[in-house]
Amino acid sequence: MTGEGGNMYTFIGSIAPTDPSKAPPGGTELASVRGVAKEWLAATMALFGLLSFSGLFFGAETLKTFEDQDIELAWRFAGFLSLAVGSAAGCTFFGTRAAHGWPPRFVKAKRQDETQRKSPRSAQQKIDQARMDLKVAMGLAGLAVLMILLTVLFVLFTQLEKPVPVTVQVFAPGEIENVLVCGKYASANADGISVTKPDGGLVINPWTEVGKVTAVKSC
Repeated sequence: MTGEGGNMYTFIGSIAPTDPSKAPPGGTELASVRGVAKEWLAATMALFGLLSFSGLFFGAETLKTFEDQDIELAWRFAGFLSLAVGSAAGCTFFGTRAAHGWPPRFVKAKRQDETQRKSPRSAQQKIDQARMDLKVAMGLAGLAVLMILLTVLFVLFTQLEKPVPVTVQVFAPGEIENVLVCGKYASANADGISVTKPDGGLVINPWTEVGKVTAVKSC
């Protein structure tokens, strides 16, 4: 274009008006994926928090019960709980990365020479990574819930088949309480009461030597 005095002016770019409210397609899609991940992560963390609160109160007591019954049952119970906790931790990691882009994705760069630098990821790569992280987090959340369900069923079936042993104290007759033995109740018949001591020994006390039997929480 020629102006006054024969000067030449050159226009670079487009003169079409732009809408500042419209974000780039890649950024909008990434924000959408991360928005879904944030909502899903919040709900999942609330569920895991409730289960953790219950586990603090009942997990240790249930494990002690299994140890008193059978050490193999205790190991199975601990294994189910460990898998559930590990899955929940992995779900938290990948869900957080999908929602916030943190912790970062660790990639081992292959350097051909010292001057080569790692190029930043494109918008599509970030979107794909966020989607993959969300899928992995959902899968781990499902695994955690499945392991918790299996743990509950395991406890129900084993406890229904084998009742929890009662801890008792056997006292001698008389006003002064003299403990004869303390341990897990084994059996009782016309001859007396049988109690398994903490060291595994079985003690049988005839009824003529027993004043009273009291259930206790522990010896």
